[in-house]
Amino acid sequence: EEERTKFIESICETLHVSFNLDEVIYNDQDKVVWESMGLSSDKQSIENAALITKYLMLPFGTSPIPLLLDPTGSASKWLLSYLKSRTKLKFEVLNQNEDRFIYNLELGVRFGKILIIDDVTQNFTASLLSVLSLRIHSRFNKRVMHIGNKFVDLHEDFRLILITTTNDIKNLNGDINANITIIPFTLTASGMTDQLLSKWISAKHPDMEKKRVDLLQNEGKLMQEKIFLQVKIYNSKEL
Repeated sequence: EEERTKFIESICETLHVSFNLDEVIYNDQDKVVWESMGLSSDKQSIENAALITKYLMLPFGTSPIPLLLDPTGSASKWLLSYLKSRTKLKFEVLNQNEDRFIYNLELGVRFGKILIIDDVTQNFTASLLSVLSLRIHSRFNKRVMHIGNKFVDLHEDFRLILITTTNDIKNLNGDINANITIIPFTLTASGMTDQLLSKWISAKHPDMEKKRVDLLQNEGKLMQEKIFLQVKIYNSKEL
């Protein structure tokens, strides 16, 4: 958290601008919805979630691929809940050790899925490396990528997210590291405080904690319904 804050302050000082990351990439409504999906309420987790949602809006190849450092597994659970709530998004969780990994990777690229590669280690398969290289070619007026021994049409909705439970993944070689942005869902002091407070309340007042969680989830659902209705009204006005 401190490193991120200092980095942003340094950029603002160099460019002579005023910039607040929290105000730009998410709002209170987003925070409530994400917390209702199981995301931790600490500042770093909320900012990380906002970065991931922004990445999903960008065409593949225009920004580095996110690599989530998720030692507790909480970020993975939130991400899956978030993607399930976005009914128009097609996603699939893959593992490099699966027999049909290359085949499913090709299908994801061709048909525009959001592919989540879980339990990533230092070793990447050749097919995944070819995707991580972000080398996109133009062929017969189509965007294609070289996977394995063939070219695969690149769908405009294709996205890729990597997840690891270890911190050792930071030591990547230069070519891969240049195309990956590490998003650390590691435990911070404020995150630990939130978790300890939640544990204490659960132990002392279990009924109160359950009621709080239920209210938060209900508020999140109402927020999502509100967003859906706002979009629907906006689209009807456009027509």
